[in-house]
Amino acid sequence: MKKAIALILTLILISAFCACSKREAEIDTTSTEESTITENIITTQKSKTTMNIKINGENFTAEFYDNKTAQAFADILPLTINMEELHGNEKYYYLDNSLPTDSSNIGEINTGDIMLYGTDCLVLFYDTFNTSYSYTRIGYITDTAGLKDAVGSGSVTITFEK
Repeated sequence: MKKAIALILTLILISAFCACSKREAEIDTTSTEESTITENIITTQKSKTTMNIKINGENFTAEFYDNKTAQAFADILPLTINMEELHGNEKYYYLDNSLPTDSSNIGEINTGDIMLYGTDCLVLFYDTFNTSYSYTRIGYITDTAGLKDAVGSGSVTITFEK
């Protein structure tokens, strides 16, 4: 009788273990699906509206994201500004007026990202890195080859135009 009870308990434990393992696999799949969905949402928010960016004689093309911040920024173009250096990976400039925001923790900044920090700080990133700060996406440079050399190590005059 004791052997039968031990056998039943063993089978119950094995069954419970298998069910947990299957649930973990489902969770992993769900996480992957959620990640893909999130990436697709970000991708679909990209707009086909472009702007030209001139930096030290180099021209770069950027695409706007489809949001109120990008539209408000586009509305103030053309804009020639002197952007200051920060942290060896970004240039920034405080705009005269605030723009609408929808900031979120971006996680990873990519070379060529153009974002708004707070309500009025325009930021152009020329290096890829992880961050815990929140930004509102404005746009991104489509081909970043030569961007880091163009912006240099100090402040730089940049023209944004439609």
